[in-house]
Amino acid sequence: MDDYNLIKILKRNLSNHPEKILLQIKRGYRSEYFTNRQVYEFSQKVSSYLISCGLKKGEKVVIWAPNMPEWVIVFFGSLAIGVIVVPIDVQTTKETARKFIKQTGPKIIFYSRMMNKPTDFNNKIVYLEDLINIICKLKTISKLSGINIKPQDIAEVVFTSGTTGKPRGVILTHKSLYSNILALTKVFPGKSSYRFLSILPLSHMYEQMVGLLSPIYIGASIVYLTNVNSFKIISTMTKNKITSLVVVPEILRILRNNLDSEVEKQHKRRRLNMALKIIRLLSFQPINRLLFGQIHKYLGNHLRFISCGGSPLDLKLERFWGDVGIPILQGYGMTEAGTVIAINTFSRRRLGSVGTVLPGVEIRISSSHEILVRGNNIFTGYYKNPQDTDQVFQSGWFKTGDLGFFDKNNFLFIWGRKKLMIALSDGKKVFPEDIENKLNTHPLVKESCVVGPKRNGGEVIHAVILTDHPNQIDEIIEDVNNKLEFHQRIREYSIYPENDFPRTSALKIRRDEIYTWVKRQHKGVKEEQVALQKDDLTRIIAVTCEVDNKQITENTNLFSDLGLDSLRRLELLSQIEERFAVTIEENKINQDTTVSNLRMLIDGAEKMVKIDSYREWPLKKWASIVRRIFQNFLLFPVLDFFCSPK
Repeated sequence: MDDYNLIKILKRNLSNHPEKILLQIKRGYRSEYFTNRQVYEFSQKVSSYLISCGLKKGEKVVIWAPNMPEWVIVFFGSLAIGVIVVPIDVQTTKETARKFIKQTGPKIIFYSRMMNKPTDFNNKIVYLEDLINIICKLKTISKLSGINIKPQDIAEVVFTSGTTGKPRGVILTHKSLYSNILALTKVFPGKSSYRFLSILPLSHMYEQMVGLLSPIYIGASIVYLTNVNSFKIISTMTKNKITSLVVVPEILRILRNNLDSEVEKQHKRRRLNMALKIIRLLSFQPINRLLFGQIHKYLGNHLRFISCGGSPLDLKLERFWGDVGIPILQGYGMTEAGTVIAINTFSRRRLGSVGTVLPGVEIRISSSHEILVRGNNIFTGYYKNPQDTDQVFQSGWFKTGDLGFFDKNNFLFIWGRKKLMIALSDGKKVFPEDIENKLNTHPLVKESCVVGPKRNGGEVIHAVILTDHPNQIDEIIEDVNNKLEFHQRIREYSIYPENDFPRTSALKIRRDEIYTWVKRQHKGVKEEQVALQKDDLTRIIAVTCEVDNKQITENTNLFSDLGLDSLRRLELLSQIEERFAVTIEENKINQDTTVSNLRMLIDGAEKMVKIDSYREWPLKKWASIVRRIFQNFLLFPVLDFFCSPK
C-alpha cells in the first residue's frame, strides 16, 4: 500500500515543482542547492546503494550527523525500501550511542566528518559528506512501488530518556508519521513560497515533523547551516529571505536578548517600551509590522511566523514577539505521538495556550488531570520493551504524563508535567530518579532529592543532598556528573540543613516542600555575585551556564563541568560575538573544550566586520512614504510628548 510510504511526499513535489530548490546549505564559500528532482533521484540512488549493501526491508541504519541535505536524502532513501531509520543526536555520547546501536543492530552508520572520528564500532561507517560521490554512478531504481510498504511498517526508532536510565526506542510507523503530516497541514496549510531555516537537530522529532516533513509536503524550501550561532542565523535569515523558524523557547530568548543588546546600543529603550504600550492598545497586525520595521529588518524582513514547542514558553516572551508583529505558533506534542498533538494557527490562537487538537487526534483529561491521547499518530510501543509500553497505555489511550485542561473554546492549556519530570529549556526531559539513583549510591551521600526550579523560561536540575561530609560536596557532584549524560547533569546543588527531609506518613519525601525551599534559597542569592567575575569571558560563561564564577577555572570543561548543551552553546557563541566581535565555528567548541581552549579560540579568531542594518527603512518607495507620514505626524509626536522630560 503506497499511500503511507513517506517517499510519496517527494513524488508530490516532483510532479508539482520538479526544478524548485528544496534544500540548500553553504559549506565554506560555496552554496549547494538540491532541487525536488535531485532529492528524489538521489534518494532512489540511496535505496539502490542500501540494496547493494545487502539491506532488506525491516533492517536498520543509523544517522548520527548534523543537519544537512544528505541527512534528508538518506532518510527518504531508507524509508522508500522499508529500511528503518535510527536517528541519533550529535551530542549523544559514544557510550549512550553504543547502547542504541547494540539494541537496534544497524547494518550501516551514516556519520559526519564534522564529528570526532568514531571508534570501537564494528558497523560499516559511511560519511554523509561523501554520499553524493558514492551514489552518483549508481543506477536509479525505476519502480519503488514494487516494494510494498504497509501502514504498520516501522519507519523510525527514535530514542528518548527513560526513568530507569535504559534508552527507550519509540517505534514510529509510516502511518503514524504520515497521519501527523496530513493533520498538521490540514489546519496549517502553509505556502510553497515559505522558506524554513533549520536550527534544531533532525534527530529531534519536533524539527523532523514541523521543520522537514510538513514543509516538504507543502512544497516549501529548507536552508541548513553548517554552524549554528546567532550571527549565522541572523545573516542567513537576511540573505535567504527566511519566512519561518522552528524553535524551542530557549532560542526565542536568545534572539530577544540580541535585540535588547541592539536597542541598548542605540539608546532606544524608552522608545521601544512606549511603542510596545501603544501597540497593545491598537492591536492591529499591519501596524505592528510598520511600527517595528527595524526589528523586522534585523530578522531579515521576511519572517512571517515562528513555530515553538519542546518545552514551556514564557508568557512574556510570547507576548513580546506577537506585539512586534511576529506571531508565535505554540504547539504541543511528543515523540510518542508522532510529534504534534495540538497547535495554534494564524486564524485560531490563544496566548498561553498550546492550541487546539489536530484533526484525527483525540484527547481526554483524566480524573487526575493527566492528558491522555489516542489516534493514528500514536506510536505502537517502545522497541523491545513491552513492559514500559504497557505502563504508558490505559485502555488504548496513551498517558502523556502531562497535566492540562481545555477552556470553553477548546484551547488546550498545560499545567505542567507530572511532579517528577523536569523539562529543560532545550526541550529535553529528565527524570529525577535517574539522577537520584546515581547520587544515592555515592558513599558520601545519605539521601538526595532532585527538583527542577524554573530559570529563564525552562527548568534546571537542582540536587538537594543529605550528607555528613559537606566540605566534599563539590567532589560528590563531580563524581556523579561523570556518570550521567550531559543533559542529565546537575546544574545547581544545595545541602539540606536538617537531619532528614520532610516526609509524608508513608515516609515519602515531600518534594513540594523541597521545591519551595530551593526557590526560597535562590531568592536570597544576591545578584551582585554574578558581577564579581574574573574577566568578561568568565562572566559570560557563568551567566550562560548559570553557575557561580567560583566554579570556573582555566581547566574547567564547558560540557562535563558546567553542563553546556547545544542550545546554551548557541547562546555562548552569541555572547562572545557580541562582546569580542569575533565569530567562532560551532564545531570548534566540543566535549573536550576548556575555558583555556575557548580563550585561545577567541584570541585566534578574525575580527567581525559588522554592517549597520539600521540606516534606512527596508520598504518599497510607496510604503516608505506612507511610513514617514505616519512617523512624522503621529508616532514621533506622541512618543516625544510622553518621553520628553517634564
